[in-house]
Amino acid sequence: DWKGARINVLDAPCYPDFIGDAFAAMSVCETALFVVDAEAGPQPTTVKLWYAAEDLRLARAVFVNRLSRSEASFATTMDLLQERFGTRLGAVTLPWGTGEDFNGIIDLVRMKARHCDGTKQTETEIPEEYRAAAEAAHETLCELVAEADDELMEKYLEGESLTQEEVEGLLAKAIAHRLFVPVFAGSCVKEQGVNSLMDDVATYFPAPTDYGEMPLIDGDTLKISSEDDRPVVFDFKTLNDAQQGRLSFLKVLTGTIEPGMELVNARTRKGERMAHLDELLVVGGGEASAGEVDHGGLPRLRARRHHRHAQLTDRALGLDLTVDDARYRVDAAVGHVDLHDLGAGHVAHQIGAVGGENRSCREECAGGGNGLEQKGLADIH
Repeated sequence: DWKGARINVLDAPCYPDFIGDAFAAMSVCETALFVVDAEAGPQPTTVKLWYAAEDLRLARAVFVNRLSRSEASFATTMDLLQERFGTRLGAVTLPWGTGEDFNGIIDLVRMKARHCDGTKQTETEIPEEYRAAAEAAHETLCELVAEADDELMEKYLEGESLTQEEVEGLLAKAIAHRLFVPVFAGSCVKEQGVNSLMDDVATYFPAPTDYGEMPLIDGDTLKISSEDDRPVVFDFKTLNDAQQGRLSFLKVLTGTIEPGMELVNARTRKGERMAHLDELLVVGGGEASAGEVDHGGLPRLRARRHHRHAQLTDRALGLDLTVDDARYRVDAAVGHVDLHDLGAGHVAHQIGAVGGENRSCREECAGGGNGLEQKGLADIH
């Protein structure tokens, strides 16, 4: 919890070997936050996941990290980001100093300078040497977010200044409608800009209810609403744990789920009973309500087909989600013996386990049933 807002953070490194985890994480998030190195700039996997987030209709944001390093340049990184992803990206905070002199951030919404000393954050007026750059960046920010409201856009185009309250309202609306991509400056090592980022995540980033209706596999839609008490959950990842067996990671879309509750698999129409329920990062049995991400003692969904996720619900059919086609294919030939006649066999069992944990990895019969073709996106596959 951050200042009254519940924030679920699913960390998915952009290293190619973990790209499947990134796809799974993005499937249950409202916003994709990309952390970009201020020295190296956006990497190839960043570009791939950026467009995957766009296909999933996610809001996006960027945190430019490690600005305290000697070769770091916020301006150069912004140029690279806009060159690759377009001019809808705009700074919401600017660095206060560079390299070893990096001392905090300049908030372009509230037009204040912020410095963090441990857990204490101090706010001051913008230093005079940064005033001109901050005012120019503030005007650019107002111009980008004004498109979210026709009346305020007309006011801005007529030369009137937008109030801070109007800018804050436009910022939240523009991010939710994917009209604007905020870029934040900071350094996790020096703990500068992180608290400001969290404040803005809690204030401006969209909630599940901001996305309206979600498509289901039967062509219908599900409206995410706090007033809907139906227990509807989304199984987005399966983990094979040595002690606890197969665990399913769930996002509660509507209603409340409890241990012992039987939910219906949307694809098979068969019941799946919750053995236990643990809230992520908080160990212990309990219940989970809408908006929470949890893992439970639920058998791996046998209805998972190739690259689609399965949905558990009591009365609603599941969401339909696809990921990119495979980059790598490996054939496992087994002579003239059909793998399915062998009961899948040890190799097929291991391949299936990989596919259960990584939704971008899947297996298909090849060679007329005499082999198995393994497909995956990541280099590790």
